[in-house]
Amino acid sequence: MHKPGVVSKVLISDSSNKAITRLAPFVEKMGLVPLIAKGNLLKVLDANQDLGAVFVEYKSFQEYNELADSLFQLRRELPVFARYNDQSSREFLQNLSSQRFASIYDLDNIAGLESIIKKQIFNRSYPEEMIASIKTTTLDALDKNLADCNIICEPPYLVKDRIFLGDLYTLIPITTQWCGGFIMLQVDSGDLLYRRAMSDRNLHRKDDINFRDVSDILSEITNVIWGRFKARFSNPDMLKEGLCTFQVPLVANHQQGHICFGSDEPHLCFKYVISDVLNHYPDMVLYQKFIFNMYWLPEMFEAIDSSTEDSKNAGKLELF
Repeated sequence: MHKPGVVSKVLISDSSNKAITRLAPFVEKMGLVPLIAKGNLLKVLDANQDLGAVFVEYKSFQEYNELADSLFQLRRELPVFARYNDQSSREFLQNLSSQRFASIYDLDNIAGLESIIKKQIFNRSYPEEMIASIKTTTLDALDKNLADCNIICEPPYLVKDRIFLGDLYTLIPITTQWCGGFIMLQVDSGDLLYRRAMSDRNLHRKDDINFRDVSDILSEITNVIWGRFKARFSNPDMLKEGLCTFQVPLVANHQQGHICFGSDEPHLCFKYVISDVLNHYPDMVLYQKFIFNMYWLPEMFEAIDSSTEDSKNAGKLELF
C-alpha cells in the first residue's frame, strides 16, 4: 500500500532507550521518519506541527491520563500509539476510550503495529507520476515568480495534523475524474515575497508594500499550480456528471491555528525551502498540501493520465 518516496514524520516520547532502539528502526522500515522527543512532550509537540502520529509510553495511571487528555484536546487528529510495560498497564490502557489512542503495544508484539500504521497513515497509494509532476510544476512556478532564489523541495510526506503552518495561506478546489479536494499553500509572508512585490511596483522600501500585494503573489503561484495540475491530470471528456454531488464545509479557527476539511484522511504535504542567492534575505519555507477530502479513485488515474498525454501530444490541450 505504501509508496516509496512518500513518508510521514512521527514523534516518539519514551524514557526507555531499549524501546527507542527497537521502535525507531521498525517505523523507519514502514516509511516513517522518527523524531525523538527530549523533555516535555507537549512543548516538543508545539514545535512540530506537521506530524503523522505520536508514540508514547505508559508510566502511571495519573500521568498517562493527563497526557492522553492533553493530546486529545490539543492534537486529537494525531493517532497515538501507547506502549505498555506489564499486564496491569495493558489492562488499564484497554479500559480507556479508544478515542485516546490508535493502538497499544509492547516490545514483544511490535510487529502488530504494521497493519494499524497502514490503516492510520498509509491507507492511500499516491501515483509516483503525480508526485513527480507536482514537484516539477511547483518548482517551476516558484522559480518564475521569485527571482534570484535557490529552491529545495524536501521529500513529500503525509500529515495528520490540521494546523496552519505560517501566517498566510491560499486554498483552491481541484476536481478531476479520480480525485476531489483542495490545493493549499501555507507560508510566512517573508521578505522574499516582499522583494518580489517591491520589484513589481518599482518600490524600494518594505513599508511601502501593502499586504494585498504579497497575497496577490501567492495567489498567482497557486493559480499556476492549479492550472497545470488540472491540465495534466483531468480530461473533460471523461468527467462523469454527478461524480461528486456533495460539498463538505471547511472550518477554520484562526485563534487556534486550526483548519478542518471534514475528513480524517492524511494530507499530502510538500515542503519547499527558498533561499536568496545573495544571502540578503532570510530563508522562507512554503508548505504545499493536497487534501483529497471529497473523493479519491486512484484506480482511474492511469486511464485519465494516458488520455491527457494523448491530448497534449496532439496539441489539443491548453497548458496554463
